[in-house]
Amino acid sequence: MRRFGLGKGPQTNNRRPVAIALRVGEACSGVGREMSTVIYIVGTCVVAAMLFRAVNNIEPNRRLAQVLKFLIVFVSVAAIAGRLGPH
Repeated sequence: MRRFGLGKGPQTNNRRPVAIALRVGEACSGVGREMSTVIYIVGTCVVAAMLFRAVNNIEPNRRLAQVLKFLIVFVSVAAIAGRLGPH
C-alpha cells in the first residue's frame, strides 16, 4: 500500500527528474538531428560527386557511363529522401 501513497512513510516522487531529463533531451535533440542530417546530405553529395567524376574519367563507353551516372544520382537522391522522410 505504501506504493500508492496510502501507507505510512515519506512519499517521494521519482517521476519529475525523468520528465525534466526527457524534456531537456527533446530540446537538444532537434539541433543535433538537424546537424546530423546536414552532414549526412553533404557527405552523400561529396561521395556521389567523386563517383560521378570517376565514371566520367574511367568509363570509355558513353552509354554505360550515362547509365552509371544515372544510378549514382538515383541512389544518392533515394538515400537523402530516406533520411529526410518521416521517422
